[in-house]
Amino acid sequence: NPNPADTVYSTMTCDILRWIFLESDAQILGFAHRHDLRMISSYIGEDIPIAPNFLDVQLLASHKMADDLGASSDIMSSLPGLKSCCSYFLEASGKKMNGQNSNLYDDDMKSWSLLKNEQCSNWAQRPLTANQLGYAGLDAAVLLVLLAEIVLS
Repeated sequence: NPNPADTVYSTMTCDILRWIFLESDAQILGFAHRHDLRMISSYIGEDIPIAPNFLDVQLLASHKMADDLGASSDIMSSLPGLKSCCSYFLEASGKKMNGQNSNLYDDDMKSWSLLKNEQCSNWAQRPLTANQLGYAGLDAAVLLVLLAEIVLS
């Protein structure tokens, strides 16, 4: 028998996600977010179309990097990853993210590289671990910093 608290939580979560992604006009910031949207769509049981209020920082960064290099963004063979974008826009400007949760970083990179083992961990298992929560928060926060640097550069 399913736990009633889990059912209530799941229903409320689906309602909130439907409102955010399907009903509100909130600006949604993401990075290569198509996979995330497919996962959320699967969870709520409805397709989430790509909408004008969805801002993909990966695409913005790609176009800006191509412009800076004097190349057409059409000739870029692949889109840059989050690590590449952070290195390009943040390390070039002298900004580093030396947060309190240093265990979330790859010590070899000493800056923006989040550990892949948290990204690939079991996000369906509850409760989430402290490292997963820290990873999720940092993953979201870095997009705001990255967007600001793209706009300022």
